[in-house]
Amino acid sequence: MVCWLAIISACIGLCSFVLLMVDLPSDVVAIALWFMLGAATTLSGLILGSVSLKRGVKRGSYLLARTAGLLLSIVACGLMAYLLLHVFVPEIRVLRRGTNIGAIGVSLFAYAEDHSGKLPVGATWCDMLVDGKYICGETLRFVVDGRREHGYTLNIEALGLWEELPRDMVLAFESSPVWNQVGGRELLVYDSNGGCCILFGDTSVAYVKDEKVVRLRWQKTAAVNSD
Repeated sequence: MVCWLAIISACIGLCSFVLLMVDLPSDVVAIALWFMLGAATTLSGLILGSVSLKRGVKRGSYLLARTAGLLLSIVACGLMAYLLLHVFVPEIRVLRRGTNIGAIGVSLFAYAEDHSGKLPVGATWCDMLVDGKYICGETLRFVVDGRREHGYTLNIEALGLWEELPRDMVLAFESSPVWNQVGGRELLVYDSNGGCCILFGDTSVAYVKDEKVVRLRWQKTAAVNSD
């Protein structure tokens, strides 16, 4: 009985991790629930498999079946480690970067409300946000891929459009760590996965791959989508 419980638990854990690898949900809560299910059942499989194998050695019977649950649990542990290192850690880093640039959007809105609907002056926008205590300076710079420092750039086409700024227009984006930088998409800097975080006129944030950047709305006139 313990043998079959070990196999079932290990299979559930294995399937949970495989499903996460094949189709990672966009909802963080769903990812956490699937991962906890996989981790719990894998741990159960390891414990039950060990108990079953120990009993089998004493009795000298059905060692192959009793080993199966333990082996499947070990494979599931390997998948869990892979997901942690190559999927979840990068996702958490992107989420953190998105939170940073989202905070910049909130600070820009707060500044505009206090200054008759006007954005900070392009050449000093970082200074104006920090000096006005709308945001802390550390938020305007970050380290990506564990080694390279990045910063943020205001879209030059968005300046002066605050009240008329389209909701889907690019407002700011990740770039080289140049303070008070203003410019266009030629200043975009991508991470090792070929993506970057972008802030839009409605303060929403998206992680965009390099091949899709050209389709974004960089000017007041809508961009023409092309395949």
